[in-house]
Amino acid sequence: MAAEIETTRHKGFAFSNGEKLPDSIGIAVPIRLSEERPIGSLTLTIPESRFVRSKLKAYVELLSDEAGLLSTHPHRFDRR
Repeated sequence: MAAEIETTRHKGFAFSNGEKLPDSIGIAVPIRLSEERPIGSLTLTIPESRFVRSKLKAYVELLSDEAGLLSTHPHRFDRR
């Protein structure tokens, strides 16, 4: 498990295939408020039949961009 966590840190995203939901792909990136540990994640779940592996980089970039907005402007999403 430690090796998998380190690989995920190095890549900057997590990828799963049917681990949580059968016949689905999960892609997740961290949400951080600082350089410390992540406070959460932003995840995209795609039916396996619709997943296009050649678009993985684009999916990760989209998620990373949006997670960056959450990380740098968390007050914009506070609904208290």
